Amino acid sequence: MAERKILREIVLPSGKKAVFYSGKGKDLFEAMMKGARGETLLWHLIAQLVEIDGEKIVMEDLYEMDLFDVLAIQATFGELFGSFLSSLERISSPSQNTQDGLLAS
Repeated sequence: MAERKILREIVLPSGKKAVFYSGKGKDLFEAMMKGARGETLLWHLIAQLVEIDGEKIVMEDLYEMDLFDVLAIQATFGELFGSFLSSLERISSPSQNTQDGLLAS
């Protein structure tokens, strides 16, 4: 993520440092290509746009992370991308995709 703009840096309850980067269209499309919809789309985007202690993370890292760290990451991501994510949930829900004639999973 060398060329990405840093949106925010926080210290997690565990003392680890989380860095939140701006996203690109490719991040959204990659998450959607993995089958992410609705709430899972949020977590796929978090895995793509957040680094912990200078390391990229994957979904499995979030599963094993301390709950307080996960909640802090989720809250910060929501602050940064909240309005976008709420509109994205509407367009990424399977019933909406079917209704609009788009591909549904």
